[in-house]
Amino acid sequence: APVVVVASFSPSFQDKYPLYEVFAGDVGVYDELAVWWVFYGVQFIAVETFFRGFLLHGLVPRFGPLAVVVPVVPYTMIHFVKPPAEALAAIVGGLVMGTLSYRTRSIWWGVGLHVAVATADHVAEDRQHLAIAPAAIAELRPGVVVLRLAAHEHHAVDR
Repeated sequence: APVVVVASFSPSFQDKYPLYEVFAGDVGVYDELAVWWVFYGVQFIAVETFFRGFLLHGLVPRFGPLAVVVPVVPYTMIHFVKPPAEALAAIVGGLVMGTLSYRTRSIWWGVGLHVAVATADHVAEDRQHLAIAPAAIAELRPGVVVLRLAAHEHHAVDR
């Protein structure tokens, strides 16, 4: 989590995240945000199912533990459209999640890690980006982890 917090200060991360923006005064936003997070989580299940389920475990009979390395290449490539630090971190993340999947024969550790990193990034970026008061975070309903205030445009000008 500390690496995610540090990365959240970089302009490339601030330009990319959070993926779902919530502005002050939005009506019905918590229901929409909850649905968005469900689909965001499902996307992580799909990513892990393909890279660490289908690809890695499909290659284990032929390559054994070296199969962990093969999915890292295409997994890193899908991160090329993201900030450079995230693309580099995808190499380490791919190896870690691949090793976890290989050893446990499960994708769920990778799904959990993906969701944890995404949540930490969204919260850290918003917290430092807009200095949201702890009281504002406490008022959010369970499962709602991102808050973007109307000051977003002001921030973009200040950079």
